[in-house]
This record gives sequence, C-alpha cells and structure tokens, in this order.
Amino acid sequence: MIGLLLTDPEKNHERIHSVMQPAVQRFGALSKEGQDEFRDVLTRFTRVYAFLSQVVSFTDIKLERGYLFCRRLLQLLKRESLGGVDLGDSVELTHLRMEKQWEGDASLDEGGPDVGTFYGGSGRTPLVEEVPLSEIIKRFNERFGIGISENDAVVFDQVDADLVADEEIQMQAGANELERFMAGLDAQWQSQLINRMKLNEELVLTTLDNPELQAAWLERSGPKIYAQAKVARQRTCPIGELIQPDGETSFLEYKSTLRWDVNRGEKSKVMEDAVVKTIAGFANSKYGGTLLVGVTDDGGIYGLEADYATFSKRGERGDRDLWGQHLKNLLDRLGKSAATLVDWDFFTIEGEDICRVSIDPSDHPVYETKGDESVFWWRTPVSTDAIKDEEERDRVIARGWG
Repeated sequence: MIGLLLTDPEKNHERIHSVMQPAVQRFGALSKEGQDEFRDVLTRFTRVYAFLSQVVSFTDIKLERGYLFCRRLLQLLKRESLGGVDLGDSVELTHLRMEKQWEGDASLDEGGPDVGTFYGGSGRTPLVEEVPLSEIIKRFNERFGIGISENDAVVFDQVDADLVADEEIQMQAGANELERFMAGLDAQWQSQLINRMKLNEELVLTTLDNPELQAAWLERSGPKIYAQAKVARQRTCPIGELIQPDGETSFLEYKSTLRWDVNRGEKSKVMEDAVVKTIAGFANSKYGGTLLVGVTDDGGIYGLEADYATFSKRGERGDRDLWGQHLKNLLDRLGKSAATLVDWDFFTIEGEDICRVSIDPSDHPVYETKGDESVFWWRTPVSTDAIKDEEERDRVIARGWG
C-alpha cells in the first residue's frame, strides 16, 4: 500500500474517492435544510479541531483519522454543491475569452509616477479600506459558514489591542513596510488569541466560583442591562405598550405635534424646537430613547392631522412622506452624522396617525445649531435641558465621551 501511495498518486486518488462516495451519497439524500445543517456542523468540527490541535496534543489516533476523513468529506461536499463537478480533477481549460470590463483614461497624474514605489524605496503605503464592522462580520459569516455577531467580535478587538500594546510589535511596525510586517504577524496574532482564550476562561471560571464577585458585577451591570433592554424593547414593541397614562420616562417622551401649536391654533417653530431638542437630548444620553409624536403628555391620542394640514404640497404627496421629510430637514440642525442616529415609523390608533421616533446614543457630543447659536442639550430624568455654562458642559462631555 505504501508503494502505491508513493508511486501511483492517480490510483491513490481514485481509491480515496471511492471510499468517500458512500458518505457523499448519503449527504445527497438529505433535504436542502439537512445538507446545510450537516455542512455547517462539519465545518465547525474541522475548524475547531484544527485550532485546538495547535494548543493541545491529541493522542487518540481514531480522532485524528476522523478529522482527516471529515476534512476530505467537506472538500467533496463543497464541490458537490457546485453541481457535482470536481473542479480540481474534471475541468480542463480549453478556451480563453477577453471581455472589456472598464473604459476610461489610464494616463498617469501630472508629476509622473512615484519613483519610490517602483524601485524599492519607501513609496506610499496603500491605505486599508475602512469597512463597517457589521459588513465585515456579514462577509465572514457568508464566506466561512459561521454565525458570529458584533458582540462575538469583541474578542478579536481585544487581541488586536494586545498586539498594538506589545513593544515588539510596535518596533516591527516602525521598521517595516506593511507587506513585510504582515508576513510574520499570523503566528503572533494566533498566540495572542490563545492567550485571550485562556484569560477569558479563567475569568469566567473565577466568577462562577465566587458568588460575591457575581453579585458585585451584577450590581454594576444590572442598571446598564436594564436601560439598554428597555430602550431596545421600545423600538420594536407593539406601539400600544408605550402609550400609557404617566408613561413618560427617562427613555420615553410624548409630544402632541411636530409643528402645530394646539393652544394657539397655529403653526409654530416653538413646537419644532421642542422636538429637535428632545432628539438631541436622547442622542447625547448614554442609552438613547424614544419620542412619540401625536401623543399628549397624559397618554392620550392627539394624532398628526393638524401637522399634515400645514403642508402646502399635501395634495401632491402622501401625508406621512411630507411629515417625515420635514422632520429630516429639522434634523439638519444636529448635523448629518447625528441625523443618521434617528429613525421613525408610523402607526394608526383610533383612526389617528402617530409617529415613533427612535434615537440611538451618539458616539460624539451633538449640538443643535441655529444661526450663530450652538446649544448642547442634555437628558435628565425629568426633562431635556441646555447646558450653557462652558465649564459645566465640558465636564459633562468629558464624563460621557472621555
């Protein structure tokens, strides 16, 4: 057998392929959902085994054989998912076709090329494309068949931070270009990942063994968990849950209208100012919040009809569309980045429209700008107030954002 393996790799491949076929056929008999589930489990096993084998010495030969079998089976199943074509052995390139993908000016910029780039000098290091974390996680999940979330990715941020703080890594970064630096980074990154796994495991076990430590940690985390869970619920719950007598809280506020003064019976910028300041206050708070427009202070339904009637283009466009566009224009006072923290949706209750405005907490101080005036709004347990004293404002900002 050894001679066959060494001298006749083609026959060896055929023998392995024939041995694997029963498993491949059983996989093909599964439903689409069953195939996806099996492939996911198989992928997880091979990945976890490959990782742990670098940390722990496995002495079970059967386990190693099972891993090799599963790894080969996974390769075959991936090929089968492409219509049963073995890309490694059955496809032969016979034709090559050129297709135009882009047309434009490829001339060099004025001043000529960056000579250093062509002749081994320092040149310009290409910048890494900034991609949102959510998009990165989505790509990883699709590519590797895993199901990590943004919370799971925190451990990788910790590993990155550990490496950045390492003096040796700092020296390597300072002395090398990016490509050379990356060449040796994989082993160091993996080592830090293992260290972080050990630290997290020790922390979890230590906490589980110490009820007093658990109680102290929950005493710290409980209020934060409560606030974040409450605000998260407000954004998706049935709207009736939020409309109650005395229902306003630190995280929830009611406004009867967006721009109609109920008492004076006229359109008023004072009402608009009140809505904008409430949104700014929630954005500047630690957890964000929810604003219901069309609901009175005591939880009654007032509706948005009075607001709708103030729009001159009412007959040309939908009422909700006009109302939302006007709110968007008002949010320009807070800046474009702050405006992206705000989302809204409409509901009909007792024949009247109301709007739920959800505000995420901002990662930077949000100011309302009106003309030459710039105001910082801060959410208190009972109201939204302007902090006009510069020293007091700076203290609040330092405490909230560092």
